[in-house]
Amino acid sequence: MTERTKSKRGPLLRRTKKPDAEGFIVGTQYSEKIAAEIVKRLANGESWMSLANTGDFPSHSTIYVWRDRYPEFGAALRWAREAAADLKADRALEVAEKATSATVSSDRLHYQALMKRAAFDGPERWSDRSRGPAKSEPVEVTFYLRHFERVVGADGKARVREIKPRRRS
Repeated sequence: MTERTKSKRGPLLRRTKKPDAEGFIVGTQYSEKIAAEIVKRLANGESWMSLANTGDFPSHSTIYVWRDRYPEFGAALRWAREAAADLKADRALEVAEKATSATVSSDRLHYQALMKRAAFDGPERWSDRSRGPAKSEPVEVTFYLRHFERVVGADGKARVREIKPRRRS
C-alpha cells in the first residue's frame, strides 16, 4: 500500500514521489539543467507520467507549477509538445505504411491513438477541427417585437394578422 502523509490542511494525501534508496522523499528544485532534460525527453516523445518521479525529475504536478512559474520553461514545453506532435505523426505514418491485411485492425487503433495525441500536442498543425478566431468580436443582437391578433374573416375562417406599430411623426 502506498504511504500517506498528512497535509497542512488535515486530510491524508497519497505521496506523489517515490522514496529514494535510503527511504527519503526529496523535493526537486527547479534548475535549467533538469528543465532542459525534461524538454528534450518530451520532444523525443516520452510522456509526462514516464518522466515524473524518476531520478532527479519532479513529480507530475510540479512540472505544471514550474511551467506556470517560469515563462521560459513554459515556452520550451510548448515547443517540445509541437516537436512531439510531429514525431507522433511520423510514427503514425510508419504504422500505416507497415500495415498488412492481418494486422490492419490493431494498426488502425495504433494509428488513431498516435494521431489523436499529435492533434492534442499540436492542435494548430494536426487537428482536423477548425479553430475559431483567437479574439472574437462582440456580437450585437437586436430584438424586434411584433404583435399579432386573431381575426375572423367574412368567410368565417380565423386568421392571424400583424399589428403594425403606429409611426410617430
